[in-house]
Amino acid sequence: MGSKRGFTIIEIALVMVILGVFAAHALFKYQKTIAFNELEKSANRAYLDLRALRAQAFKWDTLVITKFYSDSFATWIDTNGSASCDQNDIRTVTRFPASVGIGLPADPPTRGPYGQSLSSSTGTRGDWADSLTVFADSRGEYCHGEVYLYSKKIPKTTYCIGITHAMQSIEFYRWDGSWRKL
Repeated sequence: MGSKRGFTIIEIALVMVILGVFAAHALFKYQKTIAFNELEKSANRAYLDLRALRAQAFKWDTLVITKFYSDSFATWIDTNGSASCDQNDIRTVTRFPASVGIGLPADPPTRGPYGQSLSSSTGTRGDWADSLTVFADSRGEYCHGEVYLYSKKIPKTTYCIGITHAMQSIEFYRWDGSWRKL
């Protein structure tokens, strides 16, 4: 009589444990990829929307104001000439996924892309005193400042959308160990 061939319960359990570890690792990587994609998509959308402010200011020949909140930003086009945000103005709201916030992560970079010191209180709602204004003058001038977008699931990556006095154009940066202009 020949010996019976097969697997012992220990061998099967060991294979199951190994497969479980691989599945957990793949799920973790997938969740990080989803969070990174949500952050990148939100930052790109915010950047493009803020760049469009100048065109809107010229189109309506008026003031355009954007206010930043912890999970969204709202834009008003001052259609009635009141130089403020009121119910008669055109208003759009851009909301971010739950994993994306405006501000800095708990462990932020120590310096911003313009060399300024950062702390966790900097950029909570943007350094535009909570708003970015585009004037409808011949230059389409922006006020200066920056706003930071981060993911609650990916603490090492932060996006900065900023405007300097000198440049008067919106610049886009990503932090993942050092600031890189996009």
